[in-house]
Amino acid sequence: MQRKRPVYIMNSAGVADDERQAVKDGVKTILEIIGLEKEIQIKDLGYWNQGSGEYESVDWYLAKAQMATNNGYGSQVNDDKILDLYDNSPLRKEAPHYIVMIIDKDLTSKRNDGTWYNFVIGDGFQDIGVVLSVKRFRGLSDSQKQEECIKTLVMHELGHVFGAADGRNGIDALSTQSNSSVLYKDHCDQECVMRQGSRVPDAWIKISEDRLKSVRPFCDKCIVEMKKFFST
Repeated sequence: MQRKRPVYIMNSAGVADDERQAVKDGVKTILEIIGLEKEIQIKDLGYWNQGSGEYESVDWYLAKAQMATNNGYGSQVNDDKILDLYDNSPLRKEAPHYIVMIIDKDLTSKRNDGTWYNFVIGDGFQDIGVVLSVKRFRGLSDSQKQEECIKTLVMHELGHVFGAADGRNGIDALSTQSNSSVLYKDHCDQECVMRQGSRVPDAWIKISEDRLKSVRPFCDKCIVEMKKFFST
């Protein structure tokens, strides 16, 4: 499948306009950084609801991926399930694209050993796209910090989709020590949005602050890797 294809953004009903705008800004920024803002279209579908059938709405995906777990932020959704389902979406088959799905429910994901994370805030599958949760950033009293964290998150997850830090061991945003744990695999060890952010929201506030102070959100190595992804 052609790697240079549009990015579709869709959200659940509870996602606010400013949250969606932060995501759009993040998508636009990453495309500008890798020089593809004129070649890759961003299509905002808003609250996507085309009917009550299979694959016809964000609500359908959420219902299919609903979990029984609750870690203090309401019932959780399995992000792996959402992206696996979206891989078979008729919309994706009719018009190939990368999906950015924004939801206002708490997410979780299965570890390699079969156990579940307490929560995750986003996930990205190469060649498919990303699912993001704004739920845990809503506790921030500063709306500007909230929006910047969301923008950082979408750049980070799309970075995974576009091959940034693939196969490398990274660091946590709140540490300078390289870590070989599976949690830090496919992350960056530079002052870059591809660092791991294991503490939410603190690590994401730090990554966002560093991003705003920097000339570029991504380090040179991650930019080269993303450009290579689209050139092969």
